[in-house]
Amino acid sequence: MKQLLMALIVMVSGSLMAEKVTAVSPGTSQPTPKYQAAFVGGFWFGAPESINEVDVTGVKLGLPISSGHGVVNGFEWALFCGATDHIYGFQWGVAGASVSKDMHGFQMSIVTSAQNDLKGMQMGIVNLGERKGFQLGIVNYADSVDCQIGLVNFNKNGWMPFMVGFNRSK
Repeated sequence: MKQLLMALIVMVSGSLMAEKVTAVSPGTSQPTPKYQAAFVGGFWFGAPESINEVDVTGVKLGLPISSGHGVVNGFEWALFCGATDHIYGFQWGVAGASVSKDMHGFQMSIVTSAQNDLKGMQMGIVNLGERKGFQLGIVNYADSVDCQIGLVNFNKNGWMPFMVGFNRSK
């Protein structure tokens, strides 16, 4: 119990120590508030509220869930679900899912999903990707990834739209 309490205190204090920076939104002259931090912790989707706006260069921790609309340059670890929009590094959802819009690096979980862009590797039981990258799992699904190795591979732009064992884009 003491360890759990200490982990929660560290996560909250890491979130509170985030540095506020001002960036200009593309196409406008209005500044958009953003936060930068080396360590951030989350508890649920959007909790704490600041997790939605923070860019992390370091570690983002989810006990049990980590989410946000920012960028992680480093490592996102979550017990059940890692769901930050932009990952440049390593994302691991230990007992659930790893979900991102753009994945540049390595994504691992029971279910992995890179909704827009995959530049790197996905490893899980079920892997969902759009373009580029490598998938290793039991069921792999993508529009056009470079290579898939798994029991069942669906690739709309592959040698065949459906292959057992191995598939790759044309």
